[in-house]
Amino acid sequence: MNYSDVSPPPVHTPAEQRDALAKGLGRARLWAEQGILTETPLKEACLQDLRYDRMCEEPRGGWLWEIINAVGFRNAIRVPLLHALHNLSDPENARQLCKLAQHYAASGDATFRDLLYQIVTQKPLAATDYDFLGESELLALEGERGFLCAAKSRGAQLEQIDWDWPEESLLREAGELIGETRIRELLSSTSDPDLNRFFESWQQQIRERAERKQQKQRHHKKQQRQQTEETSVETVLEAALGETNCHWIRRWG
Repeated sequence: MNYSDVSPPPVHTPAEQRDALAKGLGRARLWAEQGILTETPLKEACLQDLRYDRMCEEPRGGWLWEIINAVGFRNAIRVPLLHALHNLSDPENARQLCKLAQHYAASGDATFRDLLYQIVTQKPLAATDYDFLGESELLALEGERGFLCAAKSRGAQLEQIDWDWPEESLLREAGELIGETRIRELLSSTSDPDLNRFFESWQQQIRERAERKQQKQRHHKKQQRQQTEETSVETVLEAALGETNCHWIRRWG
């Protein structure tokens, strides 16, 4: 009996490589390990977010980093990535680039670390509501120092805008990494005006939430008192013995 060979061909066209990278398929990683993935399709996939459904699929920075190292193109792709990080425009592309920058920085490349600090401080895509760009990556990379950089930048913004979900998100991520107690220690022991503004805005939010909770509790207790006062014994008996309300109780016992 003859069996047909269904294994993939040993050489893959650039179009096939682009297709595998665009779809996030495992064969792209396999080709990288085999050394048959070429530089140009991989570089394109790194510079442009190719996910089809960005609501369902996480950014691919980590996956692409594994492929870059498997195929040995870290140095070849480094310079194009640096150029792209200096000229951010598309928000989703920028998120992927920042994740790759985190990996390069974690491997010891200080240029990418400096670029992340610059992005968090200058917020190049703030006009597109992506003023949080690079914060998660810098926080994961630098810990307390990264948090203070992001908090200082946000504190400067709070002079003109109100506290909102990006500030809460930063605190939540930092709390998971370094703990809320340490965050309080860092922010309460500084004389930096922007960090002081961030800390005071945070404390104001805590006070307002506590007040709203107390108001809700007071309102609930007031409703309970009103219901107790309005529901007399006579009212209950009248409802139970009425023709249309629980008249069955008259026949019970």
